[in-house]
Amino acid sequence: ETGTHPPTRTNKIGESMPTWLLIIFIVFLALSPLLALLPTRRQRQVARLRQMAALAGLRVQLCVPPGAAGEQGLVACYSLPVAAGQCLRVVGGYRNNGGEWQHLDPLSEALPARMLANLPGSVSHLLLAPEQVAAFWDERGSNEDIQRIKQALEAILMAFATGKQYR
Repeated sequence: ETGTHPPTRTNKIGESMPTWLLIIFIVFLALSPLLALLPTRRQRQVARLRQMAALAGLRVQLCVPPGAAGEQGLVACYSLPVAAGQCLRVVGGYRNNGGEWQHLDPLSEALPARMLANLPGSVSHLLLAPEQVAAFWDERGSNEDIQRIKQALEAILMAFATGKQYR
């Protein structure tokens, strides 16, 4: 019998669909851990804010706010150091209670309310220490908030820094 050939198999799309789905699923499984490593939009925003703060001369750390031991975890602390050879004449902590600033150290001199009023409302705490002045902020804001924090911290430093060493 001449002219008879073995039947050829035609590959139809419907027959190869499970194979393609399996390949796509395997590729997705391989890439999903890498996608989880990408920063979220919020993480990118916080990184930009911290970079702007560093360029403005502020130091950013994660710290426990004054008077908040056990209440909350670490909060972003935007600070300015006191110049070498100087210290702050006024030390203590402050907590923002819905726009009303509470002085946490009644034995020390309190800051004038006008200095605290210049801070953004999202600043939760303020710390005046011999070596730095720091604002604890939720980092939900803009470059304008960073500038307001810096200006307030600089005003406190200029008003209360002294040439005496703190003891």
